Amino acid sequence: VHRRCGSVFTEIDEADLPPSEFLRHCMAGAARLRGHQAHLNAMTLCVKHTTYHHFKQRETVRSALEALPPAQRRAVQLAFMDELTHAQVASRLNLPLGTAKTHIRSGLQRLRVHLSPLVAALVLGVVGAGTLGGLWYRSDQAARALDDRALALLTSSDTVAIRMNPASGISAATHATYRGRQGGTIAVITLSNFPPASGGQTYQAWARHGSTWTSLGTARPDALGHARLIVEGPEVATWPDEIEITREPAGGSRVPFGPLIVSVEPKR
Repeated sequence: VHRRCGSVFTEIDEADLPPSEFLRHCMAGAARLRGHQAHLNAMTLCVKHTTYHHFKQRETVRSALEALPPAQRRAVQLAFMDELTHAQVASRLNLPLGTAKTHIRSGLQRLRVHLSPLVAALVLGVVGAGTLGGLWYRSDQAARALDDRALALLTSSDTVAIRMNPASGISAATHATYRGRQGGTIAVITLSNFPPASGGQTYQAWARHGSTWTSLGTARPDALGHARLIVEGPEVATWPDEIEITREPAGGSRVPFGPLIVSVEPKR
């Protein structure tokens, strides 16, 4: 495919490139252009391509979801689009907890077979407000391996989902979900409807064991207020006494210092 950016032709086989790689090529071409308008033309091309790529991915995932048996489709949608806990999914569908978990796990396994790695984007990426945004192809082998390990966690029958609720003064729509299991070494945290962090700030997740707080990582939500963290290590092997997310300086803090955004004290 030949794309013209101003006076420079860039030859790219876009069918073989994920949007991030295409964007790198396109930006390199834009950098060689002279003149403000030519640069804007190149940037417009990049945005159009990545938007179209995301649209195709969203449609692919939606089609796969529609192909699931109705019980599995509804359970997966409630768990990962509405971000309900397993217990909440069971209550909403008027099912025993074990049956709800089975529907979720079976649905994810079907999607994993037909869509990997797009299914990892669905359940690990940020999916909120009924949309399937943020579906970026992860071409880095190590990153994809991490996604696979996290996906294995999410399809496990003993995974527990815990919802973190907003602190006083924070919008009721702002929340986060922690997914992990006792004795495991990986957890997934999704942030939803978070207000933008100013230029010098970030959001930081924490787990408390006894009187000791451990950082689980930092995240900067996208334009829709969504973000995710995959945490690997011994700090998630033991069920925490408390989980919270605070707003901290951009480099993160050693202990929770900034304002509390969401939190929960998991029931044992």
